Amino acid sequence: MDMLFHYTQENKSVKKLMDLLGSQLAWENVITSKSFSEIDRHLDNHSDSLKVAMFCVSQTEEIEQLLLLKNKLNGTHLILIMPQRHSDSLKLTHRLHPLLTCFADGDYSEVTGLIRRLNEGDTFMPIVKGGDGNAFFSIWDEEVLF
Repeated sequence: MDMLFHYTQENKSVKKLMDLLGSQLAWENVITSKSFSEIDRHLDNHSDSLKVAMFCVSQTEEIEQLLLLKNKLNGTHLILIMPQRHSDSLKLTHRLHPLLTCFADGDYSEVTGLIRRLNEGDTFMPIVKGGDGNAFFSIWDEEVLF
């Protein structure tokens, strides 16, 4: 499984996520990026094989930049790591329809479980299409009121 991991600066959370990725995936399957121009280039070259993209967001403006790349990310499962629990950030996040959103102050057990399931071949299916017993669902398939 190919995965894109984006972060702008290395910090404690990013190091923890890198350790997590190293335990779940082979590093040759992980494409790292520190700028949105790198992401754009990677999406042009690897979008067919890219199954999941994890973004460690440090500012709300980065979510707005992700919205500009939304069409190129179509079909890619998104995992967003948010720095804080601001409602404005979460409203923007909702527009990206991520498979998982968690916060930088967490233990990332949800991320570990999700990556393991994707790596094992489990698939994501929206609730309206039913399930195959192995499918899991995004909270963004539900109507969320802010």
